[in-house]
Amino acid sequence: MNRRKQRITAIVCFYIYFFKPRDIEEIIADFFEYFIEDESNDDYLMFDELTKNMMIDAIASQTLIIDKINKHLKKGWTFQRLGLVEQAILFMAISELVYEIDEKPIIINEAVEISKIYGDEESYKMINAILDQL
Repeated sequence: MNRRKQRITAIVCFYIYFFKPRDIEEIIADFFEYFIEDESNDDYLMFDELTKNMMIDAIASQTLIIDKINKHLKKGWTFQRLGLVEQAILFMAISELVYEIDEKPIIINEAVEISKIYGDEESYKMINAILDQL
């Protein structure tokens, strides 16, 4: 469960970044200050240094990651056309795959399960299909 909470925290940070791009390290610091330090908030957990560094590197290489996503979208679709939640979940999952944070089946399963909770009703199918092709 702790790893899932770290993933959700990272997804929220990516969501914020895609909503209004700014330095990812500032987003992480702000998120920690306003959400994680609040002891009544049990939904999020600060991620470890490996995940934090992966996020920073992923944003620095976002064009490559977005290109990977675009290659597997249906004709006429692009990353920018996806909802922000779906963008953040896919970006997180592919970043974890690229940086080998966990095993591929675990990453895909977590992305699908998280998308069932936070994404559009049918988005988990699209997320599963894209990640399965990588």
